[in-house]
Amino acid sequence: MEHTFKKYESSYERIHDAKVILERNGYQTANLWNVFDVQELYDTDSDTAMELLVEVMEHPCTIEHIWGVLKDVAEDNYKLKSRKL
Repeated sequence: MEHTFKKYESSYERIHDAKVILERNGYQTANLWNVFDVQELYDTDSDTAMELLVEVMEHPCTIEHIWGVLKDVAEDNYKLKSRKL
């Protein structure tokens, strides 16, 4: 898996603006991961940390778990009915 990641200065205002754009377009931004989350646990550079995050987030087990929890919360907490697809 090859990724090219540009280095940007950390700017809370720019991050906030980006999150607002995403939220206005229907994306969830409350739980975003950063390379620093990985670097707290492992001695690695930011490119490797990003590759690790991407691999973990795209892993079938991660995706399956999210769909399972989404179903449970939707049906148990919100009493939503599943669409018949």
